[in-house]
Amino acid sequence: MGVATLYITLAICGVFCVWLIRRYDLHDREPWWAVLVAIAFGAGMMFLAGKAQVWVLSQGGHWVASNFNLSMAVCAGTIEEICKALVVLGIALVFGRVFNDPLDGLIFGALAGLGAAMEESVVYLMAGAKSGMLPGTEPVRLLGHLVMGGISCFGFGCLASGVARAERLAWWWLPIGMGVGIGLHVVWDIVAFDVGDRGAMSTGHTIASIAMMLFGFVAFGLLVVVGQRRSAGVFARADSVVAGA
Repeated sequence: MGVATLYITLAICGVFCVWLIRRYDLHDREPWWAVLVAIAFGAGMMFLAGKAQVWVLSQGGHWVASNFNLSMAVCAGTIEEICKALVVLGIALVFGRVFNDPLDGLIFGALAGLGAAMEESVVYLMAGAKSGMLPGTEPVRLLGHLVMGGISCFGFGCLASGVARAERLAWWWLPIGMGVGIGLHVVWDIVAFDVGDRGAMSTGHTIASIAMMLFGFVAFGLLVVVGQRRSAGVFARADSVVAGA
């Protein structure tokens, strides 16, 4: 019963995260089947990302062995964010009618990140779950992957919705978002791995973690504002075309 309670608690946290994400989707809320597809494929790609990381690190030789934490952080941050982006790109290509909002890159990126975090949490919990209490790190993991996935994939929404055709700057959202998302992920992992090696969080670790969380949430929030403004413009133009017809 204890382990079952643990996974139920994890699922409740996941549902809460989905509710948070959908609150931002004001103009064209995604159907539930699309939400579940993004989460499921995010989890599946996270599983493949783990395999890819093992292979990439195995090719690094002496340098990776000498700088293992840094190598692992760069490898994990890069591959995992790319995998989230592949989920969003697949949804944009296959389900174009659903992926029609400047905010959709952030929404589906966050959902893919949530699926990735839940897969990672299940792996860790299966390896070390000894009680029915959900470790305090798990909600942080869920929200962290959610935020980083939303930031990394924001640009896909701008491109798919046609905003890029009207605003040249919109094309830059894709590399900027991916760069910030990967960078945040890498730095977070560097701190996390160092804490693991030392067995405790120092004052420096705490300050760095708080700074990264604040940066991530502020960046995510700013992108929500930008996306919602673009979304309002896109749907206002669509409504005016329909009214004129």
